[in-house]
Amino acid sequence: MMFLLILILPLLVWSDTLSNLSKKLEKVRTIRVDFIQRVQYPWSARPEISKGIIYAQKGGKFRIEYTSPQRLLIVSNGKDILIEYPGKNIRYIDNIQNNRSSVVEAIFLLSKPLEDVFKPVLESSRNGKVMLTLVPKVKDSTIERVTLELEDLDIRKMWIEAPDGTRVELEFINIKENFTPSPNLFTVWK
Repeated sequence: MMFLLILILPLLVWSDTLSNLSKKLEKVRTIRVDFIQRVQYPWSARPEISKGIIYAQKGGKFRIEYTSPQRLLIVSNGKDILIEYPGKNIRYIDNIQNNRSSVVEAIFLLSKPLEDVFKPVLESSRNGKVMLTLVPKVKDSTIERVTLELEDLDIRKMWIEAPDGTRVELEFINIKENFTPSPNLFTVWK
């Protein structure tokens, strides 16, 4: 057992990564990211793979456009949230207060500092990339653990583990920070 600990210990690099990442994200007003999402359910041998674009702005505004395998639009103006299947005439609008999770707010909405919501439990560094595993400070019914792959404090991949064993991997491509959104990007049409 001690031998294993001696082998692993040099791989662990405890630092201020979470604090530095939080400080970097505080400077981000808006973000646009192309993504590939892989969802692995415990009862399925194959992951479900989706692609799309995420836009987010401080204040709880976001837009997620799934482009494949089927189109899906999720938009929040900071007050309401719209879920729509374009071309299928299926729309759902709700008050965002009914959909609050501090974990989701910190990760996707840029509205809570990561340090306020998560505590780091493991950090390792290899080949210029840092792996940072976080757990919510307050129990969250949908997210048990989040692991981030960082390159120069840019989140390149994220793994989200749910209590039921579901695992979501998000790979971020073409990250653009502090862009100027079009006037209707976060509009919820009622």
